Parts: sequence; C-alpha cells; structure tokens
Amino acid sequence: MKNSIPFSLNYNALKMFGRQLYSNAWAAISELVANGFDAEATKVFLYINMIDKKHSTIELLDNGSGMDERELRNKYVIIGRNRRLSNPKDMAAGRKGIGKLAALYLSDNYNIITKKSSDITAWSVDVTNMDDLSTPSLEEVDISSIKMTCADIWNGTEFKNGTLIQLRDVNLRRLGDAAIDALEHKLSNYFLFDSMEKKLKVCIIKNAIDELVFKDVYKSIAFDNMSHIYRSEDTYIDSTKDSFEVNYNNKLSTNKTQLFKRKKQNFPVEVTNRVLKEKVSIKGIKEFYGKEKEYILTGWIGIHSSIDNETSRKNDERYIKNQFYNPNQIRVYVRNKLANENILGKLDLVGTYANYLEGEVSFEILDDNDFDDIATSNRQEFSIIDERVTLLISLLRGIATQLIARRQELANEVNEIKKAEDEQIRAKEKSTFEQELHNDLISASVPVDIANDVSPIIANKLKGQYELKTSYKLFISHAKKDRMFTDFISHYLQHRGFKWTNDYTTTDIFYSSDGLDITGLTPLSGMIREMILNHNTDILFLLHETF
Repeated sequence: MKNSIPFSLNYNALKMFGRQLYSNAWAAISELVANGFDAEATKVFLYINMIDKKHSTIELLDNGSGMDERELRNKYVIIGRNRRLSNPKDMAAGRKGIGKLAALYLSDNYNIITKKSSDITAWSVDVTNMDDLSTPSLEEVDISSIKMTCADIWNGTEFKNGTLIQLRDVNLRRLGDAAIDALEHKLSNYFLFDSMEKKLKVCIIKNAIDELVFKDVYKSIAFDNMSHIYRSEDTYIDSTKDSFEVNYNNKLSTNKTQLFKRKKQNFPVEVTNRVLKEKVSIKGIKEFYGKEKEYILTGWIGIHSSIDNETSRKNDERYIKNQFYNPNQIRVYVRNKLANENILGKLDLVGTYANYLEGEVSFEILDDNDFDDIATSNRQEFSIIDERVTLLISLLRGIATQLIARRQELANEVNEIKKAEDEQIRAKEKSTFEQELHNDLISASVPVDIANDVSPIIANKLKGQYELKTSYKLFISHAKKDRMFTDFISHYLQHRGFKWTNDYTTTDIFYSSDGLDITGLTPLSGMIREMILNHNTDILFLLHETF
C-alpha cells in the first residue's frame, strides 16, 4: 500500500495563503529556488517549457540535503513550521515555513522526487478537483511513472542528494516575451549570489526548436552608467570604466556629449536623521524593544547619470528598463535573500534625481531570531513602523539625499558648460546678424556711415533668442493622480499629428509626468519655464477633484 502524508491545513486555507503570498509567477518561482538554497544546495537548475503557455511545465532541481519520508511528514507538510526554533544558528532565509505554498500557487498538479542517503522516493500532489474543505496530501508514486526532461542532470554525480519539483499545467499565458526576457533580471535580484557562492541556472523553452541549454543567472547592474557610488568597504562593484557620458542639447538643438569621471566612496560614518535632527551611525549598538543589538548597513547605493534607455546603454549596455523591469530601486536583503524589492518609495525623497537611484543593501537586524518576523503577509514588504525599519529608512534617506545632491551638482556643472556654449553661439549669431543687417541697409541705399553706426546698435539691443516663433507647443498642467487622463490626451494628439519626444526642445507636447526630465540636465520647473517663455506654448489645465 502506498504511503500518504496529509498537509496540516485544508485546501481552502492553502489557496488563500498562496494568493496572499505571491503576486506573480516569478515571485513564486523565486521562493522555490530559495527553498533549494535553504536546503544547503550549491546549485539550482530551473527549467521552464512554455511552448503551450497555458499548460507550461516547470522543473526545479537542487543538489541540497534532500528529504526522507520522516522529514516530509514532520517538516515539509507542516505549514508555518519555524525551522529556527529547533536550531537558532540555522542561517536559512526561510522562517515562516510557508515557502512550499509556492508550488500550489503555480500548479494544481505537481510531483516531488527527493534523494537522501541513497533513499529515493517520489510523491504527487493533485488538487485539480478538490473541494475547499478537503486536505491535500503527498501521495507516494512510482518514480518510473514520472517523465523528467532534466533526467540527465538529476541522475548526474552532482545530485547524490537533492530535490526535484515538477510542476505541470502552469498557466503562464499572460506573460509576453518582454516579461519572459525580464525573468533572468528578476531572479538575479532575488538573491546575493556573490555572497552566497551559489549558482542558479535557467533554461526557458519558448519554441519547439529551442535547445535544452542552461545559462547562469548573475547580477547585471549598469555600474558604468552611474555618476556616484557609495558602498561599504568590502562591497564588490563591477565597474569597468572610469568615466561616463552626459548628453545635452545646445541652443542650436545639437546633441553634445560631455565626459566625467565616476566617483566612488565608502558609506559615510553617519548621516543626519531629517525628522529628529540628529546623527545616526551606519553601524553600532542600539536598543530594540528593550534588547541591545549590534547592527550594520552593508552593500552599495549609486545614482545613475541618466535613466533614458538609449543614453544609459551608451554608458553601459547592461542597463535595461521596460514595463516589466525597472532597475531604479533600492533592494533590501536579509540572509542573502530579497526582503524588500524597492524601499525607495518609503524614503520620502524629493527632486528630479530621486528616481535615478539604485542600490542593494543588507541589514541583518531585520531578521534577528530574538524579534518577531516583520515581513507583511505577502512577503514582499515589511512593516514600516518597526523600530529596525525606521532606523534603516533613516540611514538610506541620509545616503540617498547626499547622492541626489551630488547628481544635482553634476547637472549644474553641465548646465554651466551648456550656458557657456550657448553664449558663444549667441555671440556668433549676433555677429552674423550684424553683418547681414549692414549688408541689407547698404542694399536699401542707406549711406555707409549710417549703416556702420546703426548695425551694431540694433545687434547689441538683441538679447537671448531672437528667431521668429513659427511653431507652437502644448503644456498640459495636471495633478499626478490624473496621469492616466493626461496620457490619453497626449496619445490622442499624437494620433492627430502632434509630435512627442523625450527631448523637451523638440517635442510638441509636454507635461510633468511624461518623462521629459530623463535628460537630467535641467530641473523640471526650469524646463516648464523655458518652454512657456521661449517656445510659444499654449497651456491646457486638466481640472479634476485631485488637481
């Protein structure tokens, strides 16, 4: 008779927890990868066959410790088991004992094959037609009944122990090619591979002609596009160039390039808490909930010279930004695993360059065994009222504020270069104008002596741009919450023949949330002022209750 191992919760509870924990397939897949690393695996292989997206197959193999029947019964199926209670020195990233729900989030029908000390067993979970009050279970099956695509790897010498999870009929229909291509970058952000000295290998089959080839997932951060980088002393920064380019448009709308040296420095010893007006140390001893604990912030935070894809990729081809992947975020790690995907929004930063920041920091005090778990129910955020998070936000805000100031100084320097160049252009234009005016006066039979006197006087009276304005632009003034409506108006006008570009000197339409500030050379207020004063701009106010 085959064995059966029931889970500790009914199917309805498991489904409910799964939906709360994972917002998308990639988050659930990363959880299964993390489970492999927590099992002391040095390698994890991830295979995804999505030729038929609605019925995709995923195989995930790790060479970790594996599980025997006793561990499956006493550990795996127990939802909410805290593994650290029995071993406080356990350095696993997992704590809540709910990571295994990732498999149920992805598939109603999956297999587990596990090896431990030459003991190999296979189990199946099938909740396809299960009612909510029933209890799912692991049902032992014959290994020969399971067809594995990655059988050669699983049967190799590197996998003397380990676990293979095969997920069937995974619905990935909503994922387009761009989302799929972003998977590698997403997965690379879930872990600090350099610190872990572990490998994740991925193979995605999208078409029948694709080959079974696994690629290493590694960090691909565009350090060469950053103007300033702050880091802890032992943090590795993969920067191969000493300089970067900043582009600007001169008065003639000619795109020019200026080269600058990248600046790197260690984290400041302390930063100023903006609220309490006091100094906060990057590392030290502090009391949390009545207990004194040592803390330290490690990692790096940089600020990009540009967040425009084309400009940024000239500095560093690793820069990728699209609707599925945004590198401009500060990621927080605990025990080498992502704890918060982007804490940047919690720092309450202002200024054009707040969205130019990127960083990866570790703050281990967030997951100290002596304190409660601060992760929220979806495991992708944590409570911002916790004392440890408050401290982290103060530290990050202080560092980020300094970086934003350095980036603004760079913009000011570029503006001075642009201003000097524009003055030279104006002087040349004025000289040319004076000569042309003198020739016109002579042609009009004005005496030479009068033409000589009048030409420089008229030319010297001219200030700034004196070309006749023959074209018009539209500025849409709106509340931030109304961007959806403003985008609609912009797209409609483009359909009717208006031109939109991210260069504010050539576009026909501009508004504060359309990305015009990506050139990073002029504050947004300065852009709007110049457009209204110098470009024959009509203003459309979008009035709404949020305005």
